[in-house]
Amino acid sequence: MLTNYNPKRILVIAVPSLGDVLLTTPLIESLQSRFPNSTIDILTREESKSICQIIPHINKVVTFNYKSKIISYLKMIFSILRKYDLAISTSTSDRSTLSSFYAAKKRVGVLPKKRAEDWWKKFLVQNFIIADSNIHTLTQNLKLVEKLGLNKEYNLDLNTIEKFKYELPEEYTVVHCFSKGEHKNLDKDFWIEKITELINDNQTIVLTSGPNKDEIARVNEIANNFSSNIINLSGKLSFIELATLLSKANLYIGVDTCVTHIAALLGVKTIGYYGPTNTIKWSPWPKEYKKDTPPFNNTIGTSTVLNVTVEKYSKTTLS
Repeated sequence: MLTNYNPKRILVIAVPSLGDVLLTTPLIESLQSRFPNSTIDILTREESKSICQIIPHINKVVTFNYKSKIISYLKMIFSILRKYDLAISTSTSDRSTLSSFYAAKKRVGVLPKKRAEDWWKKFLVQNFIIADSNIHTLTQNLKLVEKLGLNKEYNLDLNTIEKFKYELPEEYTVVHCFSKGEHKNLDKDFWIEKITELINDNQTIVLTSGPNKDEIARVNEIANNFSSNIINLSGKLSFIELATLLSKANLYIGVDTCVTHIAALLGVKTIGYYGPTNTIKWSPWPKEYKKDTPPFNNTIGTSTVLNVTVEKYSKTTLS
């Protein structure tokens, strides 16, 4: 509890994925609301640094290179060693819990359900919650806020920029066809059929992708099937440019990826295709949704909550 405690420097630890980082947005908003004069830094993997530019109130991004194993991690630990008044670990990973211990005297974190090999973690934090696969990740992060005795804030505004460097029509639909995780992806023919339907409905399609060369090549292959109403920006946008693009879209359609989360948090009408992922835990979060219960369940079918529609499929049910 932080009833009479005013930390000047706060570290939020968010690993391993881009989605983990993005879904700390309301946690950081809650901290900023309670401690407006504090600086809030975030610790994440080097490959997740870029998404931090769209999250408000972040003072500094501290990173380590996960692929270089122990050397980069030790350098990072030295840079944060007892530099903070409060550290918040949002992951059950060993490195996340250890990082909070090294960073600050006061610590709160998420611990895994009881496992023999994790016995030591509860001794490294003063307060903790237990990870729960039956609540959404965003809700779990806000439970850390409650553990600290603070009010929860559901303000999900993201940073954008005023001017977008590409010329676009007034109305357009953004389509993000692929995820870095191959098990989350749908095949090329599905997207060609879906985009054809949208173009036949007189919609202009803006295609986006991550920076991966193979992903860009796959999007280019889809784009080459169309001679009009297609703007291909795959691999060309930073996260803040992507957020700006999404914020002005009429519609967003995509697979299970952080871009789908961004669209949903921005309040854009969002359709997300979700296969094997637990949608109780990882569905897109509707912008105005302010309940502790998950917005979506994990059953096959179509569900809509506010600005978000989730198409939960198995390979045999998706047509």
